[in-house]
Amino acid sequence: PIWRARATVTVLDDADRPVEGLAVEVAFSGEVAGVVTGFTDASGVAVLDGPKRKGTFSFTACVTSVSGSGWDYDSAANTVTCAASQ
Repeated sequence: PIWRARATVTVLDDADRPVEGLAVEVAFSGEVAGVVTGFTDASGVAVLDGPKRKGTFSFTACVTSVSGSGWDYDSAANTVTCAASQ
């Protein structure tokens, strides 16, 4: 079968409320590589589909930027910046 790398990112503001409409960039590395951008929904969630590959594989997904009008991204405030596939 063909599998796809996927990262799910949740963006919350300083008051832990979801933020809609932000552009989230994720870099995939490992056995698949690429950079993709998606947008947060009303729940503050962006689902980013990365590269496809035949068979199983491992990868790491790292949030590289979050941007939007009036939004200042502080990567030091991230709960998780990078995560490895399981």
